[in-house]
Amino acid sequence: MNLKKHSRSRIFAVTIFLGFGGNALAQSPSDPAMESGETEPAISLTEQSDPDYDGGNFMDVRLNLTLTNENVLVEPGDTIPNVPGWRFGRPSSLGVLFFDNYDTRFSGYETLSHLVLYKHHDSGHHEVEGGLVLRINNLAQDRINLSDAGTYLRYAYWFDKDRKSPERISVTGFPTSSDRFRLGYSFRLSWGGSNVYRRSDSAKPGVKVQYDGKDGYAFMGAKSSVVLDPSTAEETSVMGFLAGGGYDVTDMLRVEANMGVFDRGNNELQDVVNQKLMLYGVSTQVSLHKGAPIGRSVDFALYRNDPERIRELFRRPVWESGTSWQIAAEATVIGQTLKDPNVTGGTTIQLGYAGDVNARLRTGNLRYRLDLQARDLAFILHPTPSLPTYSQFPDEYEQTPNLFAAAGVDYRIPNTPVTTGVIVGIDMPATLTNPTGVLAGIDGDANAMEGSTVVVRSEGDFEILPPGEKAMPQYAIKSVSRLDIANNFATLIDAYYSYDPNEARYQRDGREELRQRVFGQFHQLGFNVTLQARF
Repeated sequence: MNLKKHSRSRIFAVTIFLGFGGNALAQSPSDPAMESGETEPAISLTEQSDPDYDGGNFMDVRLNLTLTNENVLVEPGDTIPNVPGWRFGRPSSLGVLFFDNYDTRFSGYETLSHLVLYKHHDSGHHEVEGGLVLRINNLAQDRINLSDAGTYLRYAYWFDKDRKSPERISVTGFPTSSDRFRLGYSFRLSWGGSNVYRRSDSAKPGVKVQYDGKDGYAFMGAKSSVVLDPSTAEETSVMGFLAGGGYDVTDMLRVEANMGVFDRGNNELQDVVNQKLMLYGVSTQVSLHKGAPIGRSVDFALYRNDPERIRELFRRPVWESGTSWQIAAEATVIGQTLKDPNVTGGTTIQLGYAGDVNARLRTGNLRYRLDLQARDLAFILHPTPSLPTYSQFPDEYEQTPNLFAAAGVDYRIPNTPVTTGVIVGIDMPATLTNPTGVLAGIDGDANAMEGSTVVVRSEGDFEILPPGEKAMPQYAIKSVSRLDIANNFATLIDAYYSYDPNEARYQRDGREELRQRVFGQFHQLGFNVTLQARF
C-alpha cells in the first residue's frame, strides 16, 4: 500500500504527538469502561532512528464489522432516528450513549483510514517535517468521503542539538484545516475549531508558534477563513487569535490555561447586519497524576511517521502491577456578541460556561473511571450560534443546563485476553422553554407550540417535547466485554439499557390532521457485536 518506498526496507507507521504540550496516545474508543480519556505516553521525537526520511502510507486504519440492533424493544418507525432491526453496519446515534467516547469525535464503530504523505529532515538544532493527511471515512460500496485530517508543516529549533533537553521552539502551519488547533482540554468541551467559521465553505488555515521546556509550554497562534458579509454580499476575511500555556508545578501537579478571540464576520439579522459577531473566552485545567501521564484527546494531535513504532501505537493495553491515577478539572467561560432582542439595532454579550472533572484509577487488573460534566445552553449552541440564531435568548425563555455523571469499572481476567466492564450514567439534557409563546428558530415546526420545551442534546440535535411537558433525566447502563485476539485485532460485545423519558415522536390521528408530538418508547435495550482491527 506504500505510495513511496524509502531506501531502507522498513514498515512505516503513524505516531501521534500533541501540539499543545501534552504527550499521550488515546486508547481505543471501544476499550471497556475507559474509552474516554485514558491515555499512554507518545513516542518522543528523540527516538527517531533516521534523521532524514520520507514515506507515504495508509495508517491509523480502523476496521469495524458490527452486528447491531440499537433497540430490540421497538419496531421500525417507532423511534427517531429509526431502528431498522438487526443488521450489519455502523450503529446510529441511539447505539452510542451519552457517556461514550467522551474525548474523541468518533463513535468507535467507524471504518476509516488516513493517508499520510510525509517528509522529515533532522540536522543538529534544526528539525523540519510536513505531512499531507487525508481521512477516508463513511465508506460505501460506491462512495468515499475524503477530507483533510490535519495537513501540516512544522519547523522546530532545539536548544540542545543532542536532544537531551526537551527545550525547543516550533512553528506549525496548517495549510488547509486548523481544526486540530483548538482551545479547551476535553474534546467534548473544546472550542475554537473549524466550526467557529461554519458559515464558510473555504479552507480554515492557521499557524501556531510554541515553546516547550522541561517544566512547561506556551503557545500563540492564529487562524483565518473567508465568509460572506451579509451587509455587502461580498466575501471578506475573518481571523481568530489563540494563546495559552501550562506549567508543571510539581511532578504531580500541572496547571494550564488558554484563551482566544475570533472574528466570525457580521451578524446575519437585518437590524444588526453591520455589527460584528465576536467570540472570545478562556479555558483552564488543573491536573493531578501519579504513575500515569496527563493525556489529551487524540483529535488534537498531528500525524507523523516513525519507522519503528507500529507495535507501540496499536498494542493492546498493558496491565501492570501497582497503582496509577490521574484527575483533571476543567472550566471554560465564553462570550459572544449577539443581537439584543430587547433593543432594535442593539447587541449584547451572551455568556456561556462549561466544565468537567475526569478521574482515572488503575490498580492491578482493575481500572476505574469517573466523569462529571456541566454545559449551559449558550456553550452548547455557540457554533450556531444561539437560538434563535444570532440573537441572545429572549428574557421570557427559560433555560436549563446539561449535567451528566458517569462511573465505570473494568477487570482484566488474569492469564486471559478477556476484559469485561460496566458503565453507569445519568444525564440531564439542556432545555429551552418559552412559557408564553411559540419557540422561534425551530425551523418553523408546527409542533413547537406554546409552552413547548425543546431538549437540546447537542448542537443541531433537538427534541421537541409534547406541549406542557418538562424534561427528565436519562439513565443508562452498559456492559462491554473485549477479547484481544492479537495486538491489532479484537472482538467486542456491548449490551446496553437506557431509560430516556424525553424520547418523543410524531403522530397523526387522521389523514387531515396535523402531526403532533407524543412521547415514544422510553426503554431502550440494544446490542453491538464488533470485529475490530486497527493498524
